[in-house]
Amino acid sequence: MAAPFPLIKNISYWPRIRRGAFHVLGHNYTVFRQSIFQNLFWIAIEPAIYLYSVGYGIGRLIPEIQGGSYFDYFYPGLIAITAMIVPTYETTHGTYNRAHFEKTFSSLFLAPIAGADLFMGEILWGLLKGMLSVSVILAVLLFLGKLTLIKAVVLFGACIFVCWFFSALGLLVNSFVRRSDTFIVYQAGFLIPMAMLSGAYFPLEYLPEVLQYIMKTLPLTYAVMALRDLSTGIYSLNLAIVLSYFLVLGFFITNLALLRHEDRLANILE
Repeated sequence: MAAPFPLIKNISYWPRIRRGAFHVLGHNYTVFRQSIFQNLFWIAIEPAIYLYSVGYGIGRLIPEIQGGSYFDYFYPGLIAITAMIVPTYETTHGTYNRAHFEKTFSSLFLAPIAGADLFMGEILWGLLKGMLSVSVILAVLLFLGKLTLIKAVVLFGACIFVCWFFSALGLLVNSFVRRSDTFIVYQAGFLIPMAMLSGAYFPLEYLPEVLQYIMKTLPLTYAVMALRDLSTGIYSLNLAIVLSYFLVLGFFITNLALLRHEDRLANILE
């Protein structure tokens, strides 16, 4: 049995990524490879289909938006939504299933892995799957000539912050859940409204004023804004503030998620 869960006394500490977290990451990747076609269909092919069907399909009906094509308007939003949905699914449904149904955590604890490393590894795995999905979209955009290589690299780097944030947030939500079907409340009540109303599909200015203020308090709105600025070559102080927002809030949420799971670890291993 591994050592007791190391106590994180203050959520303002920078999250520690130790060797044990990479062992968990490697284990999850090994399992991922065993059903790689099913996994790639969801995290890679589905976003590419959205890119084509919405970007080009609806784009045929909207010749211009904010001075450019609808496709160019839409794809930064799709990247941001993907960087939210894929990591979130992995650290909510995925982590819950590994903990309670597949009993993966019990098996991992036969190795010298601390509790904090176990859950940090889950956050890293959510981050990795999110970045894999983002990479597919960027590759398609490069193929279509919509991006230069430099812009693709910059967008990739920015998405690391977004994927980390939502991966950690998903794990934090996981710590409050006692039944797997509870995740639908988080998805339908928080994620889907953000995805639909964050400015990814149409400008925020088209929303009622009250909804505009609400959406400006939610993180995906700023992810969409940041990625859209980067895609058009706009580098400003606001962009730096948004990326810092995801970085700082991301490590606070990471530590809070680890603290929350400390209390649940004994129940998970039963």
